[in-house]
Amino acid sequence: MGRNKDTSCRGRRRRFALLVTSAGATLALAACVPLKSPPPQPQLVTQTFACTGGPQVFAVPAGVTSIGVDAYGARGGRGADTGTDTGQIGAAGGLGGRATALLAVTPGESIQVNVGCQGGNGVGTSGGAAGFNGGGIGGDSVTGGGSGGGGGSSDVRQGGVALEHRTLVAGGGGSGGGGQGVPAPNDTGAGGGGGHPAGGNGETAGGGSFGSGGTQTEGGKGGGVLGVGGNGVPGGVVGGSGAGGGGLFGGGGAAAGTGNGGGGGSSFGPSGAAFENGVRSGNGQVIVAWFA
Repeated sequence: MGRNKDTSCRGRRRRFALLVTSAGATLALAACVPLKSPPPQPQLVTQTFACTGGPQVFAVPAGVTSIGVDAYGARGGRGADTGTDTGQIGAAGGLGGRATALLAVTPGESIQVNVGCQGGNGVGTSGGAAGFNGGGIGGDSVTGGGSGGGGGSSDVRQGGVALEHRTLVAGGGGSGGGGQGVPAPNDTGAGGGGGHPAGGNGETAGGGSFGSGGTQTEGGKGGGVLGVGGNGVPGGVVGGSGAGGGGLFGGGGAAAGTGNGGGGGSSFGPSGAAFENGVRSGNGQVIVAWFA
């Protein structure tokens, strides 16, 4: 009985040793085999374009077939002051619009990017300069203040560089009217904001015609056309009239002798695009985003 017991104990010890040895070999083998790394996660990459006064280019990276674009139009310029009386204070320019969309692209494709610049402010009796990419020229005045220049739109163009190749547009703001050359009870008119489906109308200074906003099919009343805002009209004693902002269709310039505001340009985009009206101060901006 004692021998059998000893044999049984030795057998159990041998089986335990084999188990330990087997487990150790398994662990050693596992340590020698590299673990499979998880696939890398796509990283969001962005590129920001600012106002330069000329066209820019975005080159679509290899493997990228879709990009997000967030575009802002520029603000219209401010009308010049001629004094501190109510009617002698130049009016503010309208704010630029915003347009956001996903666009289908081809790797290696060159996309033109145009970032609108703010319209120049009126200085003395002179109207402000037109903002790059469609803003109208500010109206001069004889003894009143010059109006601001219209704000430029921001856009991206695919398949070409002409106006008809625009796939996303953020409208620019119309400019504000200049102050009157003599004390007057009426305020001058502010510019309308860029927006969708139409830009905002300019404000009236208590009489006369303001510039209306561009729409999806035509420019604003007062000289707005495809892509370009109408120019401000010169004034006499009254300040120069506001100019229209650039857009899909530009806003109109205000009528002569009013000091009224110019209309904002219209924004445009493909199905699914989102828009905000009159939100951007200063120069425009375009942000392009993609996953790499």
